[in-house]
Amino acid sequence: MLKNFIFLLSFILLLLSGCNKSQDNVIVNLPNPEYFETKIDNPEHLLASMEKENISLYFDKSPEEYSYHGAYIKSDSNISYYDWDFYADMYWMPELTLLNNKEHLLVQFVDGHGTGVLFSRAYIIDLATMEEIPMHSPFEILDTYLQVDEFNHETGVLRFHYLDETVALEIDSDIFDIMAFDSVGYESFFRYEIKDDTLFFWTTLQVSPTYFLNNMTITYKFENGEYQFDTMKYIQE
Repeated sequence: MLKNFIFLLSFILLLLSGCNKSQDNVIVNLPNPEYFETKIDNPEHLLASMEKENISLYFDKSPEEYSYHGAYIKSDSNISYYDWDFYADMYWMPELTLLNNKEHLLVQFVDGHGTGVLFSRAYIIDLATMEEIPMHSPFEILDTYLQVDEFNHETGVLRFHYLDETVALEIDSDIFDIMAFDSVGYESFFRYEIKDDTLFFWTTLQVSPTYFLNNMTITYKFENGEYQFDTMKYIQE
């Protein structure tokens, strides 16, 4: 008890000092010092970790089964709270991935999943400051750069354009159902991933609730303190 009291007292004095960093540059950003005891380093609150890199993610509250509010990320001695609402279950746990020469952390949650449905959400943390890094919305990028011609339901020909590319696809009318969209959908099945230290977003295009095409990928670049749109490509395979 005495050891815990001394630890909490030291933390309170750190908060009263009016800064987030101690002399050895340890970042502490928590709404309440009691979270050291009840949440941080508590195995029952641990959702994801990278043991080799000494990075862990803990949840704050779980109002419902598989539903969580508030997250804590601990990286070495740095600890920060994030006001996130997210979902996790035994099949879809939060994913932690390093990027930008291991200076940044991609935190990815699955908001929903099912047959033909996969919703992901991602945040990027600067491990030097423990602050969130802005990232351009992939759906705003698609809304801006993906243009679809009027769909011909009789011939099943679909043409869409992005950047300087044009794609023409023939849809098999025998398996094309009557619930076809008038355009291309891209908000039902999507994920983030990192390849060769580069952040990608991919989404499966679809022309009806049951007819999926191939993936459209968006590549990001880190520039001016944020992850910005770099390029996009439709994968025809």
